[in-house]
Amino acid sequence: MVRLLQIALPFVVLLIAVITRAVNPELFETLDLKAFDFYQQKSPRIYSEVIPGTDAPMPVKIIDIDDESLSQFGQWPWPRSLLSQLIELLQRSGAAVIAFDVVFAEPDRTSPARVIESWPSSPQLDRIRPIIAELPDHDLTLAQSMATARVVTGFVLTGGANRFVPERKTGFAHIGDDPRTFAQPVFTAAVTTLPELEAVALGNGSVNAVTDTDQIIRQVPIILRYKDELYPGLAAEALRVGLGAGTIIVKSTDLNADPSVGQQSGMINVKIGNFVVPTDPNGFFWLHHTGPEPRRIIPAWKVLTADFDPADVAGKIVFVGASAAALNDNRASPLNSATAGVEFHAQVIEQIMSEDFLERPPLVEDVEIVSPLLIGLVVIIVVMRLGAAWGGLVAISFIGLGSAYSWTLFVDEGLLTSPLYPALTTIAVFMIASMTSYLHSESDRREVKGAFGRYMSPVVLERMAKNPKKISLGGELRDMSILFCDVRNFTPISEQLDAQALTGFVNAFLTPMTSAIHHHEGTVDKYMGDAVMAFWNAPLDDAKHARHACHAALEMRENLAELNEKIANSADGTGDAFKLDTIRIGIGVGTGICCVGNMGSEQRFDYSVVGDNVNLTSRLEGLTKVYGVVIIISDETHAQADDMATLELDLTRVKGKTEAERIYALLGDEAVASDPQFINLRAAHDAMMTAYRAQDWQTARERMEQIRSMPLTRTLELDTLYDVYEERIAGFELVPPAPQWDSVFEAENK
Repeated sequence: MVRLLQIALPFVVLLIAVITRAVNPELFETLDLKAFDFYQQKSPRIYSEVIPGTDAPMPVKIIDIDDESLSQFGQWPWPRSLLSQLIELLQRSGAAVIAFDVVFAEPDRTSPARVIESWPSSPQLDRIRPIIAELPDHDLTLAQSMATARVVTGFVLTGGANRFVPERKTGFAHIGDDPRTFAQPVFTAAVTTLPELEAVALGNGSVNAVTDTDQIIRQVPIILRYKDELYPGLAAEALRVGLGAGTIIVKSTDLNADPSVGQQSGMINVKIGNFVVPTDPNGFFWLHHTGPEPRRIIPAWKVLTADFDPADVAGKIVFVGASAAALNDNRASPLNSATAGVEFHAQVIEQIMSEDFLERPPLVEDVEIVSPLLIGLVVIIVVMRLGAAWGGLVAISFIGLGSAYSWTLFVDEGLLTSPLYPALTTIAVFMIASMTSYLHSESDRREVKGAFGRYMSPVVLERMAKNPKKISLGGELRDMSILFCDVRNFTPISEQLDAQALTGFVNAFLTPMTSAIHHHEGTVDKYMGDAVMAFWNAPLDDAKHARHACHAALEMRENLAELNEKIANSADGTGDAFKLDTIRIGIGVGTGICCVGNMGSEQRFDYSVVGDNVNLTSRLEGLTKVYGVVIIISDETHAQADDMATLELDLTRVKGKTEAERIYALLGDEAVASDPQFINLRAAHDAMMTAYRAQDWQTARERMEQIRSMPLTRTLELDTLYDVYEERIAGFELVPPAPQWDSVFEAENK
């Protein structure tokens, strides 16, 4: 039953993921939108002053009521007589269409007849009141100017209820199902421009800015529904008036002709003049933003000055709107946190003219449901058959290919496809499949460990648990680094402790020593009472095995210092460690070819290492007592870790070896080796060794005196080493060495 659950769980997770994508909760919809924002940020639409592929100028400009315009002509709203002047200037300059991203919902309070209503009654004012009342009304003046130009007014659709109904200037026809069925949201109230202004305008469009849940505008409505009627957005209406078209044709899905479309039903595109504009099923247009672009904007104050160039607006659809911060018409876009609302309308027409569309057809959403289902099935099968590593590779490949393909579709085709949900589904399925596969394998491993765990070393046991067929008697030759560590004068220590305390001490000592070995990727071969043997570069390859062994030895020395501090505190009654003298150790590190493998009998074997280098390393550990240093490394170890802080100790011939071995004291890591004090110490030491081998005893003594005066000598505890050489030199002065003396120290005689 457990195994069945482990196998079924990934498929259950995959099914839940697919159902969740079909439901498309708000969280995942927001993630999709963020992915589309990222695409636009990396590849925004490039603004062009000409229509791509032609020499014709881009027929869109914005007359911007900016902060400077307010500074020159006063606060908003401006007198409509000033706006009338603006329209007349644009009309004389040859503007094809003047579309207002402004709703003139109330009469102008600066009209003379309205101004005198607020005047107090007095004989002087009463005499001029009839004269002022006869002055032209500003709204009438604006209406007269609008009547002479091709003007598009604006309105705002809202929820709730009121008596205002926007005047519809546009005819609608449709191909397929009635688009009113699909237009969302359905608005039930409106804020409209004054009837006398609407009446003379050639067009009337919605200025609604519909934001997503994160308050970013990514789409602009082309078609909106007010109660039971369709209305155009401001950009669509401005384009219709500019083209001289009377009707907008809406193409929708036809459920009678193709009932299989189901939930994919909705609007497909609208035709305005000769332009076919794709929409989403609800009548919205995806914006491909350019970001802020000064070349499409003309400040309103500049139009109202004498040096305005009419060529800037001749033959163009001109949108009048505001970017001034005080007018609060700035909105967030994927590329900019504060974009003037009028720019969204202008960019719609730029895209239509450029035929640069972003689309997200309903079929794409179906693909985003099916693709993770298929990918998830493949990942589950690969994980179950080939393991998590291959499954991860397949999952990463699918995610990478899916992301690259999604990006390519955006750049080349303008298709909005989200790689996030397929990627998240793939990751979730892979993690669950890997977890269940691991649990399945771990169950098998527990069976192996339960049967053999008492008899086998952890390394062999782990290898057997992974693949028992690979476990057999035998070995292989490898270049390896070996480490031996032993406690000095262990016999007196053991005599101070009873059996229980001695066991506790050995455990307390071996634990930090083992930790240092494991920390630097070593394998503990065996414990021999108070001693430990470890090796590197088996069973796993380790190209830096000599360096890792040296670092492990240095960390063992540091861990011992902490243990000694704990013992000292215990002796003072402040701790619970062992009441002993300072513990000292010797460590030998050697590098060379060894035989490593499963060694033993058919009844019992262990993963271990043998060879001449093992014996050499054991002898090096013993030589630490002779030279009074903690760590001695072999010549080959030094060659593979030559940037560590080392001093040459001697040429020595250990027991069982015919060739002399150059040995070194390991005193610190790379940081110590680069310290100027150590560099000076090593130079003086090398000079001493050169004099010693040349039998220049006086110079050798002088160098040793120089070295002993260095503060670092005491820090590194090198006094015993130089005592050894003082003693040797004194002996050679009494009995000179043989003429063929090669300075080799015969370690077997000690």
